[in-house]
Amino acid sequence: MRSIAFILSVLVSFAICLQIPFLKGIELVSLVFSCVIGVLVTLLSRHKILDFSDVTNKWISYAFIFGLMYGCIKFYTKYFILDHAIENSEFTDMKSFIETLILVILLMPLLEEFLFRGILFDDVKRALGNKVAILLTSSLFISLHLHNFTINSTYESVALMLPGVFIYVYLKLKTNNFLVSFIAHATHNLTAVLLLLILIQ
Repeated sequence: MRSIAFILSVLVSFAICLQIPFLKGIELVSLVFSCVIGVLVTLLSRHKILDFSDVTNKWISYAFIFGLMYGCIKFYTKYFILDHAIENSEFTDMKSFIETLILVILLMPLLEEFLFRGILFDDVKRALGNKVAILLTSSLFISLHLHNFTINSTYESVALMLPGVFIYVYLKLKTNNFLVSFIAHATHNLTAVLLLLILIQ
């Protein structure tokens, strides 16, 4: 499948970048470059990545609203209902802060949505149908994020992730475009970062 070609090309490119001396210490640049290589490989495989026919301002607005609501609800649930400890900021300087913002708010949501609600979803849907695509990509997405919840149980982690997965899949099905789910995903991450920064001041 073309999604496998994308994953392999990103991993191989990233592994090569890490061996290049002048790229040491700027892994973020290496990751961005590797993702670009992966996208080019996907384009060369004639996979239609974007389809804007069903994307309207209404769905972009919904994506912002859903992402904001999910970010607030998840943050409140995690830190005030489940009583997770709010850790001090790990930002040591402005450079690390900017790199974290780029990674958490732009790069990782874009990469994850491109893979899970983009090419992988389309590949599995084409081969096995809509329901299997939803179940498989959602399960993989949740599994990838379980390491973020080392304090609480797996059940709590899944419960916190499910509303987001529902939102991202819903937006993908309605618009047939992973960029709309990316907007919701990025808005969620931005909301969580801003709320965390407010509370640790």
